[in-house]
Amino acid sequence: MQLHQSGQLPGAEALYRQILARHPEHADALHMLGLLAFQRGRPPVALRLMAQALRVNAGAAPCLANLGIVFTAVGRLESAIAVNRRALRVQPRYPEALNNLGNLLLVSGLSDEAIASFNEAIRQRPEYSQAQANLSRAQQNISPPPLPPPPKDPILLDAIADAERSIGLLLDTAQAHFNLGNALLAIDDPDAAIAVYQKALQMQPNYSDAHNNLGNALKDSGRLTDALEHFQIAARQAIPPQTSTAGDSNFVYSILFHPDYSQQAIRDALGRWNGRHAAAITAAALPHPRPVGTAKRKLRIGYVSPDLRDHVVGRNVLPIFERHDHSEFEVFYYSAVEAPDEITARFVANADRWHDITGMPDADAAKQIRADGIDVLVDLSLHLAHHRLLIFAGKPAPVQITWAGYPGSTGLTAMDWRISDPHLDPPGLNDDYYSEKTEYLPHSFWCYDPLGIDLQPNDLPAQRNGFTTFGCLNNICKINAEVLNLWASVMAGDPDSHLVLMARSHSARQWVRQSMAREGIPADRIDFVEPGPRVEYLRHYHGIDIGLDSYPYNGHSTSLDSFWMGVPVVSLMGDKAISRAGYSQLMNLDLPQLAVRTQGDFRAAALGLAQNPEGLADLRATLRQRMQGSPLMDAGRFAGDLETLYRRCWQHFANP
Repeated sequence: MQLHQSGQLPGAEALYRQILARHPEHADALHMLGLLAFQRGRPPVALRLMAQALRVNAGAAPCLANLGIVFTAVGRLESAIAVNRRALRVQPRYPEALNNLGNLLLVSGLSDEAIASFNEAIRQRPEYSQAQANLSRAQQNISPPPLPPPPKDPILLDAIADAERSIGLLLDTAQAHFNLGNALLAIDDPDAAIAVYQKALQMQPNYSDAHNNLGNALKDSGRLTDALEHFQIAARQAIPPQTSTAGDSNFVYSILFHPDYSQQAIRDALGRWNGRHAAAITAAALPHPRPVGTAKRKLRIGYVSPDLRDHVVGRNVLPIFERHDHSEFEVFYYSAVEAPDEITARFVANADRWHDITGMPDADAAKQIRADGIDVLVDLSLHLAHHRLLIFAGKPAPVQITWAGYPGSTGLTAMDWRISDPHLDPPGLNDDYYSEKTEYLPHSFWCYDPLGIDLQPNDLPAQRNGFTTFGCLNNICKINAEVLNLWASVMAGDPDSHLVLMARSHSARQWVRQSMAREGIPADRIDFVEPGPRVEYLRHYHGIDIGLDSYPYNGHSTSLDSFWMGVPVVSLMGDKAISRAGYSQLMNLDLPQLAVRTQGDFRAAALGLAQNPEGLADLRATLRQRMQGSPLMDAGRFAGDLETLYRRCWQHFANP
């Protein structure tokens, strides 16, 4: 290798071949001889030698990354991306592979993913000038040189096919279609992703991950019932089931959006999730001794989350956590953030101790938490994507609490408490449906902060347009036929009104228009906007007069955004906590008249606002100030209330 690195290729080749004469399966020698062949302009030989090396040692990250370079050079883009991703799964801290992957993503048109890959390479190696240059190019939308055209040389084609086959990368396989579907979903093209996942499942019907991701794509297209079916199939086909929680977790989270699932059905599904994935881990967990004495002492608080970043959860909790009293609480973070950003840096700055557990097995993370002596461990995800609930299943801390992801239940018998507020969960209303005990913040489950975005509310659009614009910028999966019928009845009472929704999926847009047409609302009264950067998303509220809330899963942070931009939201409430989010927020804003119990009252409240443009304009002008004066934006008080709650939960353990 010294000869190789110094450019003395003949001497290096002689020694590699001498090693292979004695040890024909020496993976490093095969790999380096393959790299040498590529450097000498012999890619067919390089492909075969590197593939042979990987058959010996499939987890050799450098060989995978170098094979990616060869695949790139011969115009095999999909295979180059796949082997770089595999290299990073084996060795997450690999800035060269991240840089190479970024270039491949950029030439594929996936600029956002490319930027994330370059940023991570720079985070791992701050002085990495090539990655810095590539990041600058990606941010300026400067495309890299195109890849060479696909080869025609039959010898090279045969070598490519042999290499792809040897490591499972043939482009007509279910795996390749699955990877393509993932890329399409990452760029918010669920319709195209659905078609590709379906092709993968035609090739391999029992492909659990493809069923799961097809479910995600269907959910993002508003086809919730179909999505639930595929999540269930994914859970049944995971081998062994206990190693993959994705299908089950997606199912238990997604049924919250479906109007046909009762609270008992949700509780039963969560219980099955716990029994399938967590119960055995919990049964083997070591107990925690009671503390000696009852004197108040400094508590160690641990937060576990993949979302300590520019994510709805990260944005909501950051202002609170930055106000922790570090003289009374020592704050630990167990971060599973895959692509850290500026918000992540603010969490790091706030931490007394920071642990990156990305890629760390749950059992190892639980050991670290026990070793750190955490008193109160807080889950911030519930069943949101990339959660780490199985860490909590091992009971690494004596007091375990879930909060912030959404107001629901984890189903974990190892989780002691869930946090709510008196509006979401009036004491006694839902206690039987949670595996955890409920502890209450006095005012609100949420605390809002725009985090520096300076975008002011505008004048009432109706005054400019001459008609009312209703709107809902929630995820399309929160919208169902019952909700569309309710909104159609509102629009029928205001014949010139328009409706603005957010959806990128063309099939979802078509379904909405067809559903509304059946209720007498023509397509030209329904407008769609696409998801985008946060400032652009908030600017969409400049075109909306009145928000119409979704049901049974109300808008949560989306409604707070709406209020911040001066747009009142009319909300239908039910018995579930997720169906009382609008009520909770409106009570904190002293606008209880906009939280209603019946569809008739919903229609009356929405039309009452529309028919009083002067009052609506006044509400628009004052709603931000109302927000700022409410508990919804008092992060200092919220932090104090949260710390008091932690003390109460700790005392329950210390003095049962």
